[in-house]
Amino acid sequence: MSWRRVSAHSIYVLLATAALAVLQWVIVAVIARREGSVALGEYALSQAFAVPGSYLAWLSLRQQLLVSGGQLGTASDMMFLRLAFPLVVFGGILTFIAVSYKSQWLLAISACVLAQKYIEGFLDLSYAYMQKSNNWKSLAISTVVRCALLVVVFAAAYVLADRLAVALIAVTGFSVLFYLIFDRRFDPPIRATDLFDFSPPASARRWSLVVLLLPLAVSSVVMSLTMNAPRFLIDGMLGPAELGYFAAVSHFVVLGAVATGSVGHAILPVLAEAIRDRREREFWRQLIVIMVAAQVACGLGIAASVFFGGELLRLLYGNAFAGQALLLTAAAVAAGPVYCASIAANGCYAAGLRRGLLASQVVALLTVMLTTLMALRSWGNFGAFGGMLAGGVMQLILCLVFLRRFWRRHRTQPLQALTKRRG
Repeated sequence: MSWRRVSAHSIYVLLATAALAVLQWVIVAVIARREGSVALGEYALSQAFAVPGSYLAWLSLRQQLLVSGGQLGTASDMMFLRLAFPLVVFGGILTFIAVSYKSQWLLAISACVLAQKYIEGFLDLSYAYMQKSNNWKSLAISTVVRCALLVVVFAAAYVLADRLAVALIAVTGFSVLFYLIFDRRFDPPIRATDLFDFSPPASARRWSLVVLLLPLAVSSVVMSLTMNAPRFLIDGMLGPAELGYFAAVSHFVVLGAVATGSVGHAILPVLAEAIRDRREREFWRQLIVIMVAAQVACGLGIAASVFFGGELLRLLYGNAFAGQALLLTAAAVAAGPVYCASIAANGCYAAGLRRGLLASQVVALLTVMLTTLMALRSWGNFGAFGGMLAGGVMQLILCLVFLRRFWRRHRTQPLQALTKRRG
């Protein structure tokens, strides 16, 4: 697979990412304008639970399908896991919120957000099959059309009902219909008898699949927490209003992370192929080009935030958020290392460095939490972005070290022996 093919794929990735960005921006902007920073802070807290929880619930099936060469269990096994495992994870999250928080509004919004994440899991699996078969055009069309319609559904439901929970329920209901009508036809055919096969061999096979995938899923959760852990600390130490301001500004970083993750998914098969063919220069070229592009984008973001940050925040979120322009600049500065660490983590995924990847992400998470804890009281939300920057730098360094060690072994050992030593 050539770089030109990745570039062509990236056009479709860009379209899909832009559609997701618009959808998320509409939701956040409408909440900010209609409800204010406190309500936005509680919505951001529900997302801080839901996003890492969804990574655990989805078991990294999409990433593994892209690098496994098709040897990852049957389609019925993966669909069963997508049906059952998220119910366990999301049920546990809701129970924790109900016990730990006294806000019924937070519990209701979290239930709506988790319901949407449950449906997104099926869409994510369909997109994996599209990507596996190089059907990038259908992936882009599905995402763009779905997000455009969801913007209309969310806005209309919010205006008519004047309740955020109703608008989120409408989004989830429409997502179900869209999946059944459009995306489901890209999934492999599955018989109901195979899907609900609870025989000992099927149960053992599915349990083995969970055991195989769980380490990478936990790794994804830890990586997600490096972005979301500051939200828990801000809510506990500064309150939901400050969390609302942080969420509005950090949404720019999150959208960039979505774009980086989409490009990372696009190059995963290329990286895996480069490893199989022992083309080290091609492997590094893929990573470095995307890292440089991410840094250029962050540089442009810093310049834009300096000159237009206040007006942009006022336009999107209202006058109450216009004073956060300097915080937006801090977010753009912190984003660079975070994005590069994400790209390097994709290299570790492709190389199968499970333990190394998890170690780098645990170190990054601890760095984020400790730095944020030390700086939050004195620097406010700036301390949270400082923590994200420090965590991104630590993870990037560790991932690059692990990848260098991997290629040093890869040059001298047979591929089969190397594969046994991965992790």
